[in-house]
Amino acid sequence: MDLQCPAIVVCLCPGEAVPRQAGGSRVDVGYLYRLREDDVATDLPLRPAPPGNFWQAVAEIADAHRGEGAAVFAPAELLAQVGATGATFSVDSSGPVRV
Repeated sequence: MDLQCPAIVVCLCPGEAVPRQAGGSRVDVGYLYRLREDDVATDLPLRPAPPGNFWQAVAEIADAHRGEGAAVFAPAELLAQVGATGATFSVDSSGPVRV
């Protein structure tokens, strides 16, 4: 099994503050999953999340940010549905693990 350096992915809903650091990594970029830029207030550079279901998007974001930290903004209801409310995950090729 090819285990890569994990990425740290912080899951946030609109209105939540972005931590500058999580899991030992700086959080330098934010992704918008089913949200628009005007839905969140942050000084992070924002990008659209990859298409697909939430966990697929998280995996693709992690692939792009190995060894780094990224925030994913998503609607609160969605985060609750997938069990990611207020969660930070370490994500490597074996999948997400709550930190």
